[in-house]
Amino acid sequence: MAANTTPIFPGTVRNDGVVLVKDAAAVPVFSAGSDGSRLDKLLVRANVAGTLNLSLTNGTVTMPVESIDVTTDTTDILNDERVWAAGSLWLGLGWSLAASANQGMTIIAVGGDY
Repeated sequence: MAANTTPIFPGTVRNDGVVLVKDAAAVPVFSAGSDGSRLDKLLVRANVAGTLNLSLTNGTVTMPVESIDVTTDTTDILNDERVWAAGSLWLGLGWSLAASANQGMTIIAVGGDY
């Protein structure tokens, strides 16, 4: 498939999901495609309130982004302006958003590849 040469809108929609295990190491939640990706929503659901730790990583470098208190309601983390004021996260080739938590949580990442 040819690359999207006008990266305004993603060419391929993605809905990635991951279940975080309490106090486990960080796992990738959303990884960029070969032409980069845009993450529009990060929905988080916890049965027990806890703290979600987000970081950006390229496999070699890991940069903490934010620690967010999550309630037992479903929360859209990307609409939390403490994290991303733009409401979306753009990832280049080789980069991923990773997460860990002090309680079990389910995360659904909604975005797309360029």
